[in-house]
This record gives sequence, structure tokens and C-alpha cells, in this order.
Amino acid sequence: MDNNVLYSTFCNTCILPIFLYGSECWAVTKRDVLEIDALDQWCLRKLLGIKWYHHVWNDEVRWTTGQPRLSVIVQARRLSLFGHIARMPDETDARSIITASVRRTGGDHQDVLELHG
Repeated sequence: MDNNVLYSTFCNTCILPIFLYGSECWAVTKRDVLEIDALDQWCLRKLLGIKWYHHVWNDEVRWTTGQPRLSVIVQARRLSLFGHIARMPDETDARSIITASVRRTGGDHQDVLELHG
């Protein structure tokens, strides 16, 4: 078995499920995306034994392993969850929360969650 396939299998079965647990509910910022992808690249380089002085491009590491970026996986999982919620009946709690809006009240600096539907 090719080492790259072995490392990819190890990553997919042991590392990714731990990292991606609950990722559907994350509020991901641009900085988070950069940090997630940096961690992903670092892990792949560690697994493949690629050192900084080997001067291997990140794209080459990604192509060698065939792994998509973790930020892409997180985004796909979030969109999948949103799709499930969007297809739910309007009466469900999850659907009500997705379609809710936040309204500022006067001088007491409190936000009010208004549920529509």
C-alpha cells in the first residue's frame, strides 16, 4: 500500500472525525478559515514527513494526498445542516431559530429575539 494512501486513510479515520465534531454549528470567520487551513497543512506535512527545508509547495502536498482543505469540509457540513433545517416544517424549533430576527430595544441595551412563523 502506498504511504500517501495510508496517511490519507489514517487522517480520514482518526483525525478528521475528532476535528470536525460539531463543526456544523461553528461560526467561522475569515481568520478561523486561515487557521483551520494552516493546521490542516501542518498536519499533512507532519504525517508525510515533509520538513521546511524540503521546499515543497502547499499545493503539491494537497495534490499528493488528495485531501480537500478542512475549511471546505467545514463549509460543506454547515451548508448540509442548513439544507436539512430549511426543509423542516415551519413549526419546528430549529426552523424557527433560523428564521428569527434580533431587534434592539430602547435604552436598556437588550436584544429581543423575534420568532417569525
